[in-house]
Amino acid sequence: MNGKSDFHSVELRDENCKGCTICVTSCPVEAIRVHGGKAHILEQLCIDCGECIRRCPSRAKYALTSPASELSKYKTKVALLAPAFFAQFSEGTPRATIKEALKTLGFDFVYDISGAAGEISRATAEFIRENRHTGQCETPIISSSCPAILKLIQIRFPSLIDHILPIIPPSENAARKARKLHPDAGIFFISPCPAKVTVTRSPLGYAKSEIDGVFAMNAMYLPVLQALKKTVTKGAGNAAREAHKCAENITDDASCDATFDTINTESSGKTNPAIRNAHIQWCRAAGEAEALELHLQQYGEDCRWLYADGLTQAIKILEETEDGQFDHFDFLEISACTGGCLGGPLTVTPAPAAASALRRSAKKGVGADTDEWTASAKTDTSMATTSTDEDTNMTAPQAGAQSAQTAQSTQTTQPVKHAQPTLDNFLFTDPIIPRPGRLLDTDFVAARKKMQQMEEIVTQLGGLDCGSCGAPNCRALAEDIVRKNAVKEDCVIVLKAQYEQMLFGKKPQ
Repeated sequence: MNGKSDFHSVELRDENCKGCTICVTSCPVEAIRVHGGKAHILEQLCIDCGECIRRCPSRAKYALTSPASELSKYKTKVALLAPAFFAQFSEGTPRATIKEALKTLGFDFVYDISGAAGEISRATAEFIRENRHTGQCETPIISSSCPAILKLIQIRFPSLIDHILPIIPPSENAARKARKLHPDAGIFFISPCPAKVTVTRSPLGYAKSEIDGVFAMNAMYLPVLQALKKTVTKGAGNAAREAHKCAENITDDASCDATFDTINTESSGKTNPAIRNAHIQWCRAAGEAEALELHLQQYGEDCRWLYADGLTQAIKILEETEDGQFDHFDFLEISACTGGCLGGPLTVTPAPAAASALRRSAKKGVGADTDEWTASAKTDTSMATTSTDEDTNMTAPQAGAQSAQTAQSTQTTQPVKHAQPTLDNFLFTDPIIPRPGRLLDTDFVAARKKMQQMEEIVTQLGGLDCGSCGAPNCRALAEDIVRKNAVKEDCVIVLKAQYEQMLFGKKPQ
């Protein structure tokens, strides 16, 4: 199925498609077929991994993101930047400068979501600690941060749904914070992959996303790069110097942690530099698991985790998890892209180079610059009050009881302090429903009969798995035949044998 869908955001430009079958044979979930000389995406199987976008030589595949005209619908525009976006640029480019460059493209507020990712890690640590006592979630717990993996589990591993961490992703956490600060704004996420485009339209685990639109990282890269040159010449260095100044004083300035990155150590209110650096690198390979381990270590607890990236390894790990091979692990971080979000199909910089840039910026404290979340809260009393209510997750009576104290604190010159959100702020509100795309029939007897037909058809095909039939392999073609979406004559080996029999009287071998 081509066209806008609630289940996938990978689309096809028919005029570019040559019917070459490269996407068919390279799709890791066998979700593409070629019929009539054009590729077709099987909606029930596509997980939006974007591998076909990488591999298509004709650039016929693309991610269905928001058009630039979408910005004009909103008076106030907010951009949410994943750490992966900062890693697309050279190591020496300050984050503050990149934010300023984005503002020249039409955004009023630009927010780094590293702190929102950190809050998810802290919430995950709390959930794992509680789960060790309650057993409410099956172990090992599987990260919910990669929507492509969640869709893969829905379709191919529905028995593992109870293992999924029931916590929202960092982008949604950041969007909810932005909505508190800017209720009427258009909130846009800059995404490294098509799966995160789809999840804003059809969320997994929650009813509605606060993200209004999504732009691809590779589409934003060149405009930002061009704006960076202009921004630098107009004195963006001043912003960078201010950011660096804040980075030097970050552990002594409670207001810098007030709204966005509320992960503190003990009761001193000082941010743990190791944890902050882990939040900056959350999007790289094993970044989420390493941040989780640091949070659990603060409680004196250990975390046994496993990381897999790329769908080949991801499928193997999920298969063995189904078999109970990893029951002794606490946490599985599984990413559809090699290198984590840094290797997303909508990124520009190779994942190893982007990971290096993140590591170096974390060591230099570049990621600890003043956040505009904090700046908004400090310069606007109403925003500070709203943000406080959000972060403390107070009920209406509790908020009313403390309103006088909050008003007094925002009128003083002291920085506004925000309590950390509770675990309930981040939990899923809706169940993730199985969507078994490979189910042959809902009736067991009928499904068994069709499976037997498939096995018989497979023996009659060429066995080359060449993809010439428009299906990724012979077994997939047999399945298509049973579903009446193909015929045996689509196989060139079968067709050749039939022609030989017709012309020369040869019997098929």
